[in-house]
Amino acid sequence: MATFGEVMKYLAPGKEYYGYGPEYEDIIWMDGDAPFTKTEFLAAFDKVDEMKAKAKADAEAKIKALGLTVEDIKALFS
Repeated sequence: MATFGEVMKYLAPGKEYYGYGPEYEDIIWMDGDAPFTKTEFLAAFDKVDEMKAKAKADAEAKIKALGLTVEDIKALFS
């Protein structure tokens, strides 16, 4: 599941804000302007999840193309 921080990075890269909770209403924009709507904010959780899943599938395909398994790669970092 996408996190609040991941969604904010996706929707508002470089924008300054303060989030005192995980809800749209909990965002305070330092310049006073919200660059997206609540509907866009909520939809972004699914979009970020899709992007993460695609990135993972792409990485796994590249690993397999090298003749390695995911376990081989995990063993390198354990």
